[in-house]
Amino acid sequence: MDHEQSTGVDTVRSDILTVRGELAARAVDMTAIFSIIPWRPVVDVVFDCSMVFIAVVFSFGVGIAAFTLAACVIGNRQRALANLLHEAVHNNLYRTGLLNERFAAVFISASLTSDLGLYRRAHSRHHAFLGRQGKDPDVNDPPANVNRSWWIVYRDQIVSVQAWLGAIFSRLMDRRLTWKSRAWMGLWWAALIATSCAINGASFTIYFVAL
Repeated sequence: MDHEQSTGVDTVRSDILTVRGELAARAVDMTAIFSIIPWRPVVDVVFDCSMVFIAVVFSFGVGIAAFTLAACVIGNRQRALANLLHEAVHNNLYRTGLLNERFAAVFISASLTSDLGLYRRAHSRHHAFLGRQGKDPDVNDPPANVNRSWWIVYRDQIVSVQAWLGAIFSRLMDRRLTWKSRAWMGLWWAALIATSCAINGASFTIYFVAL
């Protein structure tokens, strides 16, 4: 570990100690904060997936007028699933590492076309180089001209082909993704699509995938 990375880790650890010190000073129940409730991830995943399904059914029945609303609901629940994936990276879903990994792989990461291993490595860099430009993968590069208006920067993101491809295909665009992980994602989505076609029909399934 180089000096810069070590400094980043030390900063994170210092922040953690500060937060824990504040919690202790305020007599906050630390046991409740750090406890893991086994049924909670299941309830969260069921709720998020149910909301996605309801949004698709509603939009499919009402028509194109409800498309934007459904897309917002689905995006919101995808963000919630991504938050759960983040907790899985920190082994916060279950205390057993294997159960934590398998639950995330089956019920979370595949639905987001993400890979827990790649995300964990990127997130480790985020913590090691917290907030450091060019080091922290969660910190975007500044625009070429920092004096441009926010609208121009936002417009560039909207019309960015790379941004669209990343939003649609997520980690599938990452060359570091193993063929094993790609095969798992393909099988997961093939099973979901086949099940949806058998139960809901081809038209609904096509609409679901498109949405």
